[in-house]
Amino acid sequence: MKNKKLLSLVLVLLLTFSLVACGKKEEAEDVSVDTNSETIAETVYPLSIKDALGEEVVFEKAPERVVSLAPSNTENLYAVGAGETLVGRTDYCDYPAEVLEVESIGGFTDPNIEAILDKDPDLVLVSGMVSEDSIKTIKEVGINVVALDATSFDEVYSNIEKFGQIFDLNENSKKIIDEMKASILEISDKVKEFDKVSVFYEVWGDPLMSTGPNTFIDELITLANGENAAKIDEGFKNYSIEQLIEDNPEVYILPKDGGMGVGLSDTEEPEDLESATIELIKNREGYSAISAIENDRIYLVDGDTSTIPGPRLVLALEEFAECIHPEAFK
Repeated sequence: MKNKKLLSLVLVLLLTFSLVACGKKEEAEDVSVDTNSETIAETVYPLSIKDALGEEVVFEKAPERVVSLAPSNTENLYAVGAGETLVGRTDYCDYPAEVLEVESIGGFTDPNIEAILDKDPDLVLVSGMVSEDSIKTIKEVGINVVALDATSFDEVYSNIEKFGQIFDLNENSKKIIDEMKASILEISDKVKEFDKVSVFYEVWGDPLMSTGPNTFIDELITLANGENAAKIDEGFKNYSIEQLIEDNPEVYILPKDGGMGVGLSDTEEPEDLESATIELIKNREGYSAISAIENDRIYLVDGDTSTIPGPRLVLALEEFAECIHPEAFK
């Protein structure tokens, strides 16, 4: 299940980048988040929201029955205090813990439209994984559909702000954004005095895949005072072993519970998955010449917090910072 979830999240990363990149022009017109404002206005309905697809979605009132087809949207829903409106989720929406009390409608790559409609929602939250045909079918019966995705912290803030507006929980959303920014500043300040080190992030192992600019993983590396070693123009792409050896990163990071993504078969269940994963990395052909492998600087990070664009990205940043500059946390 964990391997399947990680693979699905990798697919989300890829499609999220494509979706958000295509929607940049439309999103540029959105009002930026003003976290310094002393006055927090209540939502006035009808409310018009522009989503990641550039679609204008109008709300006559705060939604009361929500189906979420993406873990990030589910987490943001609960974060702003609207979790009680959730009536349907995907198999991969498992945070916070109380989400598991809500019935699943299946996967998010192939949503069960009938199961969604049976929940009688007045809002369906989607990501780039949901097909245009599925969105069209849901809209045709008069249900609001909002697509939200993010490839940067600023876009995460924008999404959280939208949740606050939609559910008239603007004070909650502002508090979350303020706390995230304060935590990020604190972590970045803790590591900024140290020299930058080159970091390679393995999104997937077979084939090898990494990430470049305009992704929040790249931003996590930068905020943690690291330098992304991957020579990728932007987004997520396959990466050659030869180029990796030439890059010679000082730190090598990959998500925990990678399983098949790093080379384990789907039947292997080692007692210590992290140790088994690190050994697999070390034993890859040519890897012994890489500085990070030679100096035992291979780190496994939480796959959820570093791939799901929501408030827990702050936890991912702290984990990245501890991997890149452990001396700052002694």
